[in-house]
Amino acid sequence: MAGLPHHLIAKQVGYEGASSVSKAIKRALDERMKEPVEGVRALEVERCNRLLQALWRDGMEGRYLAIDRILRVMERKAQLQGLDAPVRRELNVITHDTFTDFLKESRQKLKELEAAQPEGVIDASYIDEDDDTEAATVQRLSAGA
Repeated sequence: MAGLPHHLIAKQVGYEGASSVSKAIKRALDERMKEPVEGVRALEVERCNRLLQALWRDGMEGRYLAIDRILRVMERKAQLQGLDAPVRRELNVITHDTFTDFLKESRQKLKELEAAQPEGVIDASYIDEDDDTEAATVQRLSAGA
């Protein structure tokens, strides 16, 4: 059946349709790939256990290098076995729209400051990107100007 489209395999094998064949193939591939990974993981855990046995006495006697190595091996073992709690990560994404909105708000606030001419403002400026000229117009407000 190698190379046949999924709908033909479904017809010959007795599945309901092509999607059922696709799901069966995916399950079989996932299971086949899982076995080698489990074997490698078990081997790595066993290696960690051997390293811990070799280092343990020195660590219990207070040798700092051995203690450091023991902790590193224990961390690796915990990773392999999935013992560590998931790490929560925050991702902040600035989109073009978000950045454009920020720029608009900043320009508006600056224009409001210029109009109010608050005390203590020596120099403030904004770039007018709505200007059709090649170089954007820069307007400045200087104290006393």
